[in-house]
Amino acid sequence: MMTQATADGAATANVEDLLDHIQTAMDVLRDERTALLRGAYDMIEAITARKAKVLSLLEDVIRAVPRTSEAISALNRLIADSRRNEMILAAAREGLAHARRRIAGIARAHKGIVAYQQDGSMIACRPDRADTDKSA
Repeated sequence: MMTQATADGAATANVEDLLDHIQTAMDVLRDERTALLRGAYDMIEAITARKAKVLSLLEDVIRAVPRTSEAISALNRLIADSRRNEMILAAAREGLAHARRRIAGIARAHKGIVAYQQDGSMIACRPDRADTDKSA
């Protein structure tokens, strides 16, 4: 990165620096999207750490670069990519929550049913395998 200091000590960067950082951030978002779509959730933690580092560097460069149409266009593309990943992340969370609820329902079915009589005594019914097994 070609960051320079001004007379007052503030850092300046050029548009090429910004575009390089935006491309790096887009590469990280692409890796995140690929991992999510493949279900490689074990990779997400490392990608998130990379993303935080890249975005921190990007924020520093954004403050030091003049707002050109090229810079604004590149930032808009980055924002669009980020929003697309947000939607994929939300869908993945929803899918995982649905899977957890389904697994919990299956576990409850395998435990059987518990009911109480009018006198408060418990009645436990063991599961009927014909009702809980869904194999063909």
